[in-house]
Amino acid sequence: VPRLSQRLACFLSKLTFEQRKKDAEAQVEAINKAVQCLRGSKTLPLLLALVLQVGNALNAGTPRGAAAGFTSEALGKLAETKSTVSDARPAQTSLLHYVARVAPAESSKQLRLELRDLEEAATLSSAGVAEELDGLCKELDALGSELSSPEYGGKGDGFVAALGSWRGAAAKKVEALRARVEGMLSGLQQLHAYWGEAYVASEAEALLSRVHSFAASFGKACRDNEREDHMRKKRAEAKAAAAKRAQAKGPSRPSQAGAAKPAARAQPAARSAMGNIQMSLKRGEFEDMKKLQSELQTKIQSRRTYTAGAHGGR
Repeated sequence: VPRLSQRLACFLSKLTFEQRKKDAEAQVEAINKAVQCLRGSKTLPLLLALVLQVGNALNAGTPRGAAAGFTSEALGKLAETKSTVSDARPAQTSLLHYVARVAPAESSKQLRLELRDLEEAATLSSAGVAEELDGLCKELDALGSELSSPEYGGKGDGFVAALGSWRGAAAKKVEALRARVEGMLSGLQQLHAYWGEAYVASEAEALLSRVHSFAASFGKACRDNEREDHMRKKRAEAKAAAAKRAQAKGPSRPSQAGAAKPAARAQPAARSAMGNIQMSLKRGEFEDMKKLQSELQTKIQSRRTYTAGAHGGR
């Protein structure tokens, strides 16, 4: 078979063309939807204005204070900026958590609904879509050159007949895809102009990724605040319940066992003296035994005198 490898490459291009075109169209559609939802969101501009106010308050009195705006890269620094630890605030809190706390209620839910089309586009590459389009164009051009080769057209060779008409239809589909890709890139440029940021073709979708990360982090910060408020409420309720139980018990009173403790403390000394007497008796040390016995009687008599005086003074 003449030019077998070239024939196989052309047939492979035909077999994979439709799927590759559909994938590129899906990516273009996802990016276009993301651009539209960013420009149509009502909650996002309010949150960005709140971030600007908080930033100007922190930078008041510095050259960076009273700023008219900020770049999208600053959104990623909100979670990194944290408070200092003190006795009054033993736990750190980030600037993003503060913004989430002072933001209007239901902001997280509304932002998630308004930017639901942003998640898929945040992982796509507009440059990758453009490269796929160029790849399809080059393969069709290569197929056109191959079809014009004089080596085809022999008896029974249906290569040109099989791929000639298909190439014409495929070329029209590629031109339609090119128009859609150009529209996508134009929309990204307009979005950057809307945000007041410079457009870089190689990083055209970076803005989508930054805003998506901010929206996801903002939602998490709102949930963290709700969890913290819930735990604080539980601790306050537990503390109030403990105080109520303590009040119901009333003031504690000294027990009789506690009053008898002085006499109980004297017992170990008496037992120790008796032990010494017994040991002296076993060893035959009668003189020492008499001496210890006399000391013990003196201590017992002194203790009785002290106890009688204490009871008499009451």
